[in-house]
Amino acid sequence: MRQRVAPFRTSQQRVLRDVPWIVPRNNEKPASILLVDDHPVVVAGLQAFIGSGPEFSIVGVERNASNAIRRARDLQPELILLDATLPDMLVAEATRLLAAACPRARILVLAADTDQREQARVARAGAAGYVAKDAQRDALVGALRVLMRGDQHFNPSAAAAADCDDAPPSSSDRETSSLSRRELEVLVRIAEGSTNKQIADRLGISVRTVETHRENLMRKLGVQGTAALTKWAVSRGLVDPRK
Repeated sequence: MRQRVAPFRTSQQRVLRDVPWIVPRNNEKPASILLVDDHPVVVAGLQAFIGSGPEFSIVGVERNASNAIRRARDLQPELILLDATLPDMLVAEATRLLAAACPRARILVLAADTDQREQARVARAGAAGYVAKDAQRDALVGALRVLMRGDQHFNPSAAAAADCDDAPPSSSDRETSSLSRRELEVLVRIAEGSTNKQIADRLGISVRTVETHRENLMRKLGVQGTAALTKWAVSRGLVDPRK
């Protein structure tokens, strides 16, 4: 019997259902994957699991979140496999910053367990899925296929928790968690040297909206001016200071 995977769509869509095993993409290039994990044995296993077939191609491997953010910005992969226990950053903060560095990427978090609250946190941070590290190959590949289809892959029991605000962020990622996805996008453009008009044109918003985002960024981060915003973005790996 073929295994079925249970994707989770946002609660706004109010859809929670099983979908059949997804047919592999035909006549297309393999989906690019950035793998972020600091355990060599796990990395080797994942490379063997998903890097040997025609559907997926691992284009980069990083052992910590800071390097992964820079690599994601440069590679712009379609998928990011993210270890939930990296040495330098909590997974929710890493997810949020990776999503800002590579907005097109679908992030799948790999965890030792499937804790409902943790799934809710990473879902709010921008992850598209969550799967146990000890999942069988078919389950892992199935989750990747679900993400490539545009669905989310979470335990259905995390649906209600994903929209709850009663789990406060930890002190280490409170700054980042206070920023919206759009504010992070604006921050990246500011740090890259774009003007308000250029940012507005790039993101399809008004100049006044960009100015509002800029004001909110300075207020939330407790800094003043473009230089301070740029320094914050560089320190989180959102932009490359050499470019």
